[in-house]
This record gives sequence, C-alpha cells and structure tokens, in this order.
Amino acid sequence: MTFDVTTDLTEELMRANFNRWRGSVDVAPLTTSETEAIKTPVTHTFPDLNGRADLCQSILESDRGLLSDEKRRATALTKGGEETRHMIRARAVGLDRFVFAYLGVHDPYYSTLSTGPRPAFGIFVQGGIEAFPRCNASRRDLGSTESICEDDNPQSAQGEFLLPSDARELCAREVRTRHKNFWYYWGAIEFYLEEAYKREHWKWKFEFHFRDAVPVSEFDAILWPELQAADAAGSTRFGSLSDRSVQFARNHPGCRVLRYAYRNRTPGASLVQASTAVCRYILAHGEYPPTIQDAESRLHELTR
Repeated sequence: MTFDVTTDLTEELMRANFNRWRGSVDVAPLTTSETEAIKTPVTHTFPDLNGRADLCQSILESDRGLLSDEKRRATALTKGGEETRHMIRARAVGLDRFVFAYLGVHDPYYSTLSTGPRPAFGIFVQGGIEAFPRCNASRRDLGSTESICEDDNPQSAQGEFLLPSDARELCAREVRTRHKNFWYYWGAIEFYLEEAYKREHWKWKFEFHFRDAVPVSEFDAILWPELQAADAAGSTRFGSLSDRSVQFARNHPGCRVLRYAYRNRTPGASLVQASTAVCRYILAHGEYPPTIQDAESRLHELTR
C-alpha cells in the first residue's frame, strides 16, 4: 500500500496518532514553564551558497522565500553542483512538496558539507501559519532511527504525523518524560559541543512541514552570518553579506535581522550559539532581541 501526505492525511488520523503516542508519556497537566518553552518558533536553515546557486539572492533578495524541493525543481531554480539531502523516506510519502522546519535549534548541517562548511542563514518561522492542511508535523524526521517509518513501506509513516498543536504538546510531554531538560531536547550550545550529542540530536526532533513555500513575509526573524561572501576564485562578486543584510532589513521591516559572527574554525557552533541566545531571550522577554549582542548578554546573565 502507498501513503501520500498530500491526499491521505486527515485530522482524524493525526488526532488518533496523538492519542496513541500520548499513552507513552507523562500526561499530568503541563506547567506554565513547560507550556511557554514549547511555544518557541520552528527553525529552518540554509547556506549562503550551494554549488553555483547564490541562495541569499534566490531566497531572500528575490522575495521567493523558502520553496519545497518539488517547487524549486518545477520553477527551474535547482542548479547543477548543488548538494542535496537524499530524504528517501520523505520523498516516498510526498514530503518533497513541503518546506521543512525543526522544533529545535537551527540545524548546523551545512557546517558538515562534503564540499566544505558554508555560512548559514537561520529562519524563525511565524507561528501563525501552523494550520492544517497547509502545515503538518511529524514526531520524528522519517530518516531517523527513532521513526516508525520503514524502508520500502511508506504506509508505515502515517503513524508519525500529527496536527501542529498536538505535536507541540506531545513534544513538551516527551521533554518531561524522556529528556528532563528542555534545552537538551532543543539543542542548546552547551550540549551541542559534545560530539555524541552533535551526531544524534536531530534524531529526536519534532519536524514541521509547510506546503509548497514559506514566503519572506512569513519570516519572524533571520540569523544572518557576518562575513565576506567570496566565490571559489577569491573574488567578492556576491558582495558583502553584511551590506546585503542592511538592504534586506530595509525591504522587509517586519522581519528582525539578527547578525551573528560566523567563525570559520567553528561554523556549526557559531550558528548554534546564536540560535540558543535568541531562543533564550524570547523565553525570557516574550520578544526577539534587538541584536545578537543583546541576546548573548542576557544569555551570560542567565548562565552565571
């Protein structure tokens, strides 16, 4: 049998999945802090360049925003030389028609590309667009060893899918039952620095999927790497990413631009540290910080 998320997902199916998974976690009422923590925005990450593609231009400066893999191919935006994830199980159930986001830290995947690490942009997606059928969630990345999805059996994936609001509640309960610490689940910098954690943390993250596209107008904020973007020949034909951030902020006043220091020696940690600081600031103040420096100052206060 086959299973396709675009045609076979229903609210009834996802609520049944939630009720089944709820039986494996602590169901006592959530505390205020648990409820607030799990309201953190979902995140999406992409590099400055992928192969010959200038993603800053095609995603941000063109105003296209984030497009699903299928949408990018249909509009001829995929260029030769790009490094892509295989997503075999996800493609088998139609998730290539969706934009992916994690309920957790910005994924530092692009610091581990076989072609070399790339500076990454980190999107915080607006929470108001998490409504089915445009958006659905899964308990795990279908490629995770913790997923119940089986190779060559797409039908087995249907038990992973949840309504977005149910996914957030189940996540809060899993944090309480399994992880004991929200920041351990989420991927905070102090845990990410451990090598075993760095390899494994994506396997337990809840994943959100948005049909076709997430336009720039639906970005709450963006982590913007500060560096000179040079091509392989050493020129600066892509211009200064810092200068481009100023123009982007001018064009999109509704999206908070948070510039962070990208470090070549620790590319993944640069992004994760910035992401951690911003999320902790949000939970402390109920809003995005004016700058990364404000967020990191608050982070230092909390960790003294």
